[in-house]
Amino acid sequence: MLAASSAWYLPALFLGCFSWVFAPFLHSSLLSRPFVRIAYRWFPPLLVAGLLVSRALDLVGLEPNHPEVALVLGQNASLFESLQVLFTGQGATEGGLLALLVFSIFSPRLPSVRHATPATSAYVESRMMAFAGCWSLVSLVMLFEQGAYSALDVAPTLPTMQPSSWSVLILAGLITLLLIMSGEILTASAWMSMNGETDLLFKRAIMKTVVVASIAWFWLFQTEMFTDDWWSRPMAEPRLSFALLVTVYATWMVITHALATVLEGLQEASSSQAKALGLCVGAVALTSFFTVSSIADTTHVYGTGVDAQFVGWRWAAFLLFTGVAAMVLPLAGFDAAHHPEAWWFRTGLVMFVPLATLSSSGGWLLLPALLQSGAIYLIVQTFVLGGQHTSRRLPLLAVLLWALLLLVMLGLSTSKLKLLVSVVSIASSGGIGFIWFRHERNPAVEKQRLESDMERAL
Repeated sequence: MLAASSAWYLPALFLGCFSWVFAPFLHSSLLSRPFVRIAYRWFPPLLVAGLLVSRALDLVGLEPNHPEVALVLGQNASLFESLQVLFTGQGATEGGLLALLVFSIFSPRLPSVRHATPATSAYVESRMMAFAGCWSLVSLVMLFEQGAYSALDVAPTLPTMQPSSWSVLILAGLITLLLIMSGEILTASAWMSMNGETDLLFKRAIMKTVVVASIAWFWLFQTEMFTDDWWSRPMAEPRLSFALLVTVYATWMVITHALATVLEGLQEASSSQAKALGLCVGAVALTSFFTVSSIADTTHVYGTGVDAQFVGWRWAAFLLFTGVAAMVLPLAGFDAAHHPEAWWFRTGLVMFVPLATLSSSGGWLLLPALLQSGAIYLIVQTFVLGGQHTSRRLPLLAVLLWALLLLVMLGLSTSKLKLLVSVVSIASSGGIGFIWFRHERNPAVEKQRLESDMERAL
């Protein structure tokens, strides 16, 4: 085993992925140093590829002290069984990470940005590398357990575990695609106010994410992870937990973040932007408190009653503080989005959740809260923007539907159903917001609005 024989290997991979987080600052400065730039870009992918090749050789060669050979295959396994363990075991995780890293490097060659200016291409590559660096760190901590990279001192005479089904490979592919397309949405949305060169990337990523996220949610709700006791032991099955985390993240990005970015492009007056952001922050704070408290109350390890309320208050406070703190980043020059403060507030919220899940099992309580908060964020923004345009009927319908779903969620007694209602809530809010946007962009409606504005001006 490569990682077991070389103690420096996994720490070097961690540092290489960590260095990618600073790609927006290092990318342009390394253009004059081509050899350093090549090493910087390809160091993490090559290390992950080394892990994957080493694992393949050990499994095909039936290395007796390899954990997957000793515990799953045994010494009499066929080549097909070895390949099944390679593609459905830890090798699936390594392959997904390798695909994410390599895609980030080649992202400027995507058909949607292939003919963009050098500045836009450099921006897309550096931001995709930073995005991949952040999520690779999360995956390294959650999925790369020490036992998977340590040789067994004493191997059992017979295998003690069954190989995973091929469905694991499908789930790994779905989660990798969701990560890649979420990075595309995040990168494109930050550059849309500069020029229109990332608009096509943005639209295609949204369409693909909607399809893949729908399949991922359907798949996840068929697994054994959604039981009443899962929330008290969320890391019992790390790969499924990571899949849930990524699916929630992608759902937030494709519904709340993407639609909010488009709606911000319609806002004309800065006063309406400030009003919408202030209302969104307040709505997110209240929604997070009630949702997390409700989930904690049904998970007995966090107490009931007042104890659960304190758990909800603490995690909601951490979530809100991170989002508000991220709003100061436009002062440092990160202001390419339509409304930079709102863009960073949303990004701060959604990126805090992976960090929270790594620090404590209580961080998993934020997943339904993030979905419910994303729903009300989009509704508030649509409602405020509707005051400048023709109709508030659809935003009002969205408010009533969201309030009804929130009450239903608070009244449920199982965490699984609470999460399901949260998914329905953000999906319905996104659907109504999309219908309202298409209605407002209708040429006849725009003409009528323009005529009414001219009449008021006269």
